[in-house]
Amino acid sequence: MRLHILHTNDVHSAFDDFARIAHQLKSLRERWLAEGEPVFAFDLGDHADLSNPLSLATSGRINADMLGALPYDGWVLGNNETVTIDQHIWADLTQRIHAPLYCSNLHFPGSEKNLTEGYIYHLGDLKIGVFGVTVRYEKLFDNLGIVADDPVAVAWQVAEEMRSQGAELIILLSHLGLHIDEKLARDGLPVNLIVGSHTHQFLEHGVQIGNTLIVQAGKHAHALGHVVLDIEGSQVQDAKAELLLVTESDVQDPKILDIIDSAEEQAAVWLDTPIASVTPPLTHQQHGESEIVNLLCDQMRKEFQTDVALINGGIITGALPDGGILRRHLLGICATPMRVVTMEAKGDLLWRLISQGLKPELSDKRGYGFGFRGDHIGQIHVSGATVIVSQASSQSGTMEVVEIWVGGEPLALDRTYLIATGEFIALSPDIAVPKSIPFHYQETMLRDLLRRALENSEQIHGARVHRYQTRISQA
Repeated sequence: MRLHILHTNDVHSAFDDFARIAHQLKSLRERWLAEGEPVFAFDLGDHADLSNPLSLATSGRINADMLGALPYDGWVLGNNETVTIDQHIWADLTQRIHAPLYCSNLHFPGSEKNLTEGYIYHLGDLKIGVFGVTVRYEKLFDNLGIVADDPVAVAWQVAEEMRSQGAELIILLSHLGLHIDEKLARDGLPVNLIVGSHTHQFLEHGVQIGNTLIVQAGKHAHALGHVVLDIEGSQVQDAKAELLLVTESDVQDPKILDIIDSAEEQAAVWLDTPIASVTPPLTHQQHGESEIVNLLCDQMRKEFQTDVALINGGIITGALPDGGILRRHLLGICATPMRVVTMEAKGDLLWRLISQGLKPELSDKRGYGFGFRGDHIGQIHVSGATVIVSQASSQSGTMEVVEIWVGGEPLALDRTYLIATGEFIALSPDIAVPKSIPFHYQETMLRDLLRRALENSEQIHGARVHRYQTRISQA
């Protein structure tokens, strides 16, 4: 018997290319079924990305409708669905997607379609077990009230239970990332195939570790994954993987295009709702202070009543023009799903974070991960502090921190300060906040903070006040 498995992952609301993948998926499935060869199709999560206006305006329902329009046999919630879409909406998403949800380590209200124990399919005499796990961000999940178990422990438990129930071929749907998938395979997890996601690898022919084949189809609907398993009796005799790359000339599925058109009409009213008026424009720039980032920083400090707030300028991607501001304008410059985190840290760490955040080798670096949706990381911005820097003309504008004042007093290196920032600063290895420092996730997203700040004209005026003061050195 020849078994085909088609898989998508990390589409991130790239709808045009997904429409091309959809046509390909349906055509291939119909062809193989007509030839008498069984087909499974799975989506591995992060199909939704609320940086896309249509996904934001519909809370991911447009993504669910797309998945529901295709012949998928199962899917997994990715971290973009779990941490950016309210969990009370998940049940509605599962109803719109007709395939079962496979998240064995995730529990939520209205989860009757979430097959936490997986499912054993029967193809003739062959028993095929399928189950899934998704990444757990323990601190963030606890803050959001999301109930999730350790995905690695659950993967072992469910796989062994399926073997004991007679499953001869087991498929794990994993939104954990390649590094964890590879470790599970090296440690001997009793599964034949891991269909992976989360880390956006384009595994052209998969990775074989022991008896387990690991596959992943990149990101942004650039490729459709295809696995062929040749099975004799209950044994896999051969396993091959390939990526079917999408091109602009590929046909787009008309049903997906209809879903996009319908969502655009519904979302337009929401996106074109006025939220504020700004005069003059709020500036943004890659180097130096940006008024719009200062405004966000000020709102973080205000809402969470911290001593200082810090954020990288690249979190915001553009200025706000003079005049009326619509919801779509705000999303256009602040697409990140990032939330605020608060932490207590000594003054010496605060000094290091600000000093490091001014260095071009960090600010000019491309940002990635932790909900970053900008381009470069950008200069560090502050609220609640005045930073005195020395700028040596001989060093092409390189700035060195000379003094930092907090609350009208010099920064005390051994004093503990309460800081509000984004998870990018708290977690990014480029910034390297010590793991020994505990931090607390707040439920509010950065763009919601910015929206509220735009409603306060006095606060907008304050954002135009510079926080950095320069002493010119002729060194």
